Amino acid sequence: MSVTPNPALANLKDIHLPSAIGDWPFAYGYWIIIAIALTLLLMIAFYTQKHYQCTAAKRAALQQLAQLDPEDVYYAIEINGILKRAAMSYLPRAHVAGLEGQAWYNWLNAQDNIPQLSQLLDTRYQQEALSPSERLILKKLTKKWLSSALPLTQTAKNNPPTESTSGESLC
Repeated sequence: MSVTPNPALANLKDIHLPSAIGDWPFAYGYWIIIAIALTLLLMIAFYTQKHYQCTAAKRAALQQLAQLDPEDVYYAIEINGILKRAAMSYLPRAHVAGLEGQAWYNWLNAQDNIPQLSQLLDTRYQQEALSPSERLILKKLTKKWLSSALPLTQTAKNNPPTESTSGESLC
């Protein structure tokens, strides 16, 4: 048995495949996803930069604390200066610079309650210097205060903002 070819099939041409779908231009959904991803990346970059700038004073204070010589006669005075400079980096000068004695200790404790820090700082002008163990404790407590209290997020309870500084924001 032989198959006879159909004469109508002889006039047909081969099937042509459509051209491949290109990658460009993207569909609208991809553009939306790209826009959202870029927005998120920019927000993360902005937040990271702001956080880095906001914690610059904290990093500087911790670095100064690490460089202090524990055998220095003025060790407690130097630590007090580091604490005050760090606080003035986040608050207006008028809120912190004038604080001395018990008002300063109350302010420190209002930010992060470490009463032993105030007790050790209170000995800075006494005739007897701090013992080596007290200096080590003072350094650890100061590092703890700097790490936990900074950056300051609110003004101290004892120092409400004045009219000239109420518009300034903290980190």
